Amino acid sequence: MFANKILEIYKPGDIVMIHDYHLLLLPSMLRQRVPHMYIVFYLHIPFPSSELLRCLPRRKDILEGVLSANLVGLQAFSYTRHFNSCCTRILGFPSTVAGVEAYGARCNVAAFPIGIDARTVQKLAFEDPAIDEKVAALRELYKGKKIIVGRDRLDSVRGVAQKLRAFERFLEMYPEWREKVVLVQVTSPTSVEEEREDSANKIAANVAELVDRINGLYGSLSFWPVQHYPQYLSQEEYLALLRVADVGLITSVRDGMNTTSLEYVVCQKEGHGPLIISEFSGSAAILESAININPWDTSAVATNIKQALEMSPEKKAVLHHQLSNYVFGNDIQNWTKVVLRKLLTTLSSNTHAFATPLGRDQEFLSSHLGHIPELGFSAEHGSFMRHPGSQEWENLAEIYDMGWQKEVMEVFQKYTEQTPGSFIERKRCALTWHYRPSDPELGERNSRACQKELQSTVAKTWDVEVMTGKANLEVRPTFINKGEIAKRLVESYGKGAGEPPEFTICLGDDFTDEDMFRSLNNSDLPKEHVFTVTVGASSKQTLAKWHLLEPADVISSMALLNGGDTNIADLGPLSVVEGRSAEMEDFPGERLVDQVPDTPVPGTVVEGERS
Repeated sequence: MFANKILEIYKPGDIVMIHDYHLLLLPSMLRQRVPHMYIVFYLHIPFPSSELLRCLPRRKDILEGVLSANLVGLQAFSYTRHFNSCCTRILGFPSTVAGVEAYGARCNVAAFPIGIDARTVQKLAFEDPAIDEKVAALRELYKGKKIIVGRDRLDSVRGVAQKLRAFERFLEMYPEWREKVVLVQVTSPTSVEEEREDSANKIAANVAELVDRINGLYGSLSFWPVQHYPQYLSQEEYLALLRVADVGLITSVRDGMNTTSLEYVVCQKEGHGPLIISEFSGSAAILESAININPWDTSAVATNIKQALEMSPEKKAVLHHQLSNYVFGNDIQNWTKVVLRKLLTTLSSNTHAFATPLGRDQEFLSSHLGHIPELGFSAEHGSFMRHPGSQEWENLAEIYDMGWQKEVMEVFQKYTEQTPGSFIERKRCALTWHYRPSDPELGERNSRACQKELQSTVAKTWDVEVMTGKANLEVRPTFINKGEIAKRLVESYGKGAGEPPEFTICLGDDFTDEDMFRSLNNSDLPKEHVFTVTVGASSKQTLAKWHLLEPADVISSMALLNGGDTNIADLGPLSVVEGRSAEMEDFPGERLVDQVPDTPVPGTVVEGERS
């Protein structure tokens, strides 16, 4: 429903911003139908750790749905770490603090703590005579008492029960404050989802029991220390309550960005009441001048309540000034600018974000495709070649000194011992250390250390390069790359009249395939006879002129070129979309709709392997 409605009004170039957990699958739905749509997904609630998310049966669907966005925003940095970790541990995609590498492209992930329309809230709170009247009435009602204000939804994560227990502990520890302070707690009715989970109203019953117990122990006929209002408040009542508060108390046990805390700061322009906030709220990370508490430690919360009530006016003014500067400087308007700026930076970035794959060896290629005599092969990123019609492999690196392998092996052995599950693969011209079976975070950390050590030692004394791959490190001679092989293949046909290939198609889905695209784009072959094709997400930056969405489309394309149809092995329709190059003016994209050239001519097919 949401996807259909968006597509009714969508125009090319529009930015689609999707909010919150109800629409986790929507980015994928939109990406499938409009591959070049600019999508931002923003999650307002905390993102769970991988240990929690992996319990869900549809965990992969959730992550894959979100990863179709160009940019994923969360409330706090810790939530971005959880998201990236889930993508690595559950889906196996490599990730960094900047994002996740998925399907040949990077999904950027960043923290954007949301703000409020602070100036509008301030105008509403201080320029409405009706609110002034309510403020005066509340001050008269609680005359001579310090007022602690809490306003929460009545569900399992807002910590209302923890707040009441902490207040009870405060009255127990500091009897001098009894009958001098009142907790005004407003609990809005729970959400529909929470109501289904708590159909017996256990949360409400627990809160009511705590309120009765505290009032019974520390109240009297003329005074109740807890004033509990299980109802919705009007805007005027809510803003008036925030204005009269002496202390704001938020004890969430899990929360995104608690906007009540931000609104409280705005409404304390005159009173400068301290803010006590749970460290488990997303607001705690940005409101540094608030008093952070652990809601499960009732004694510590009680102590902080006392400190807040007894704080000097000078200190309260300083803390409020710092809080107010943040809230007004990072309001919702600034949040919008920051998110859009990040999106535009992401879209305009020319940095490739693809992992380097392994180069398949001769045995792999021979066993899978060696029975086709018309095919020629290049193995291990160009170290070995087998020409069409031949069964002999040509070793292009046989004159190269391979003494560096002993030094590299010693380093790899050290990190293999430190990384359970990792192993070393020895090739004829390269050494590769794999850590995919290991713990992702441990493997990634040791991989960076290993890469740093190799670059500072072996890479400085030998003519080799250290390449990062998909959960692996590979060391190989610098002359080995697919671009040189593509160049050699083209030149092998000759440059005389009628000798160069009339049709050349080069396909690949990895970073090393960009060497082939660059080589063919710069070759002397007629541009209209060369088709460089990247495979993967439509948002990936590439030097290729053409774009296929997935490996199945490659097989469909080959079937069409061979005079067949696209339904080979029930692979589905061919999807070809506009290419997106690193320099759009130098490598302009073209657009096809469900078709490729249907008249095959003699030529060269150069294809990068998929690992």
